[in-house]
Amino acid sequence: MHSLLRNHDAEPCTILNEDSKSRLIFLCQHAGLNFPLSSENLGLEEIDLNTHAAYDIGTQWVAPKIAELSGATTIVANYSRLYIDVNRSVDNDFLIPSKAIDKDIQRNTNITENERRQRIDEIYQPFHQELRRHIRRIQDLGEVPIIVDLHSFTKEFYNIVRPWDIGFLWVRDNRLAKPLISWFEGEGYTVGDNCPYDSKQLVEGTLPNVADPLGLPNVLVEFSNAHIETKTGAESWCILLWDALLACLDNEHLRHIGDTSPTQYSKKRAEGYLSRVARDARNGIISS
Repeated sequence: MHSLLRNHDAEPCTILNEDSKSRLIFLCQHAGLNFPLSSENLGLEEIDLNTHAAYDIGTQWVAPKIAELSGATTIVANYSRLYIDVNRSVDNDFLIPSKAIDKDIQRNTNITENERRQRIDEIYQPFHQELRRHIRRIQDLGEVPIIVDLHSFTKEFYNIVRPWDIGFLWVRDNRLAKPLISWFEGEGYTVGDNCPYDSKQLVEGTLPNVADPLGLPNVLVEFSNAHIETKTGAESWCILLWDALLACLDNEHLRHIGDTSPTQYSKKRAEGYLSRVARDARNGIISS
């Protein structure tokens, strides 16, 4: 069987500050907008690719700036989540999505088991192998790694305008989320605590599947993409986030392993939550 990725294709991920001694690890899982050339962008048009469905708008500038400011290892996924979403478990229905907003992606719907396996083996697994490698590397330095996952959300969602400037998502470990929320609120920003999405309802993604079971401090950051849709805006908000992190990282609690008890995941509960959020948004109601 031929390799999915050829010499002219992008690497699965990019590692910035690979040998950093910082205990921070930044992830940017939805910054990529690459497709293997052989996939012909899954038959999607350019208008489909310049949307939030394809990537987290603005995070392509967030990743290098936060790496520059912090000096910390930053792992950036290079492929569009429409091709494969590294922020999902391999058995999740949205690992390889069947739609881009309301447009069917026939090449995903009709994917063969062999190609699905190739996407996992050649794009998904290398990202997660790098994350595990850098967790172990920092642990070998005698530190407890802290994982910060960087995303963006749309200001408008169906019939509502989301009020938050930034949100901090967490499932079990809020040791970093809570002080970050307090810092941004103190600066006068509108801040989401598990908004615009409630991670405790979803319990899906890299942090609850990798960081929480190891008891590592972690937080998922959601920037409003209205603030970071330009390079200047993205870099300004990176500076704000880095200032906030500097104010919070001296907390002694962040130097210890946290709760490692299993987190129960209910696919039915997660699907029900997502359906309710979408239904409420269509009716002009903000829910989380």
